Amino acid sequence: MAVTREMRRVINDVCECKRSGELKRLFTESKVLELLILQLEQMQLNGEGPGWRLISADDMEKLYKARELLDRDYVNPPTIVELSKRISLNEFKLKPGFKAYYGTTVYGYVTRLRMEIAKRMIVYEDKSIGEVAHAVGFKHQEHHTDAFKKYFGILPSKARLTT
Repeated sequence: MAVTREMRRVINDVCECKRSGELKRLFTESKVLELLILQLEQMQLNGEGPGWRLISADDMEKLYKARELLDRDYVNPPTIVELSKRISLNEFKLKPGFKAYYGTTVYGYVTRLRMEIAKRMIVYEDKSIGEVAHAVGFKHQEHHTDAFKKYFGILPSKARLTT
């Protein structure tokens, strides 16, 4: 199987890692798991897994582009219609293709990204919960707190204390 652009990005992240010691080991292990997931997804997309739809190489590139746009614009993500237009892929191909390839909906992906970044900011940066909420795209701290609790099962203020 080919090394995809997404896999190259992960490999590049490992090669350019400036961390050292235990942090470098943890970072590398997480990237190896990410590579494994990408490889397994590729196998499933190639028909080697049960129940997976085949996605054309052209559409896969567009799905990569969609994920890159969401990674970049997660604070103010485009709607499905806008995203579809920006990547030149019909929204009726975008939604099931994204779910098949990434294992989640577009909205679910943005939510996961926002929550993971918020948790990282809460745990490792000296920012208030309100600052974090605004940094990840929530207009109101209460909405962020509700989403965080729903996603992680704890309040954002407790995340800082548990690590």
